[in-house]
Amino acid sequence: MKRIIPHLARGAPSRRLGLVVALVVSALAPAAPAVAKPATDTADRAVTRLTKAEADVVFRQARTDAALEEQVALYMKRTPGGTRISKTEVSYDDGAFVMEFADPARAKATVLAEPDCPSGWYCFYEGYHYRYPRGRLSDCGWQDLARWNWQDRMSSYHNTTPRLVFLYNHVDPAHIGDEELWQMWGYEAWPNLPWPTVDDKVDHVEKWCP
Repeated sequence: MKRIIPHLARGAPSRRLGLVVALVVSALAPAAPAVAKPATDTADRAVTRLTKAEADVVFRQARTDAALEEQVALYMKRTPGGTRISKTEVSYDDGAFVMEFADPARAKATVLAEPDCPSGWYCFYEGYHYRYPRGRLSDCGWQDLARWNWQDRMSSYHNTTPRLVFLYNHVDPAHIGDEELWQMWGYEAWPNLPWPTVDDKVDHVEKWCP
């Protein structure tokens, strides 16, 4: 799979410099253990893809505790195998992935929110400007976001690791021709992925740990 950076190839000096810095930092950082590529898509956990109506419930910012409970219950029903670890969080795969919903008590009054990914993780948000729900991962290697019903949902991200994370669009069942869309650089936050070329098209992610 090619590693040509699409927006680098189009000529972006500031991002080109940032890529060099990210690669150097990544090379000097302690290598994280590689993880095996997960089983094909969602088959191993019988995940049911959300319908549009269900997605409208799950991927919105709840304004009441009752609405939050409805979100969590529906998400866990359609995405089995999770453990609720807090009022707003559901953990999967022994903590490898965490889904976090907006807390109604701290609902953002403004459209513009700040990136808030915990250290050592890379996070992706359903809405522009880091609007929840938020998913987060930390492991190296290739990950299929459909395992957690996050395919075609990412609109912004925050990477608090020194590693590059590649973003892909699923093209064929064997993943041979998957399209590389964008990259999260180390310690980078991006408030609005370009529409229609990247926004809501990311199906797979790959954290590069040489």
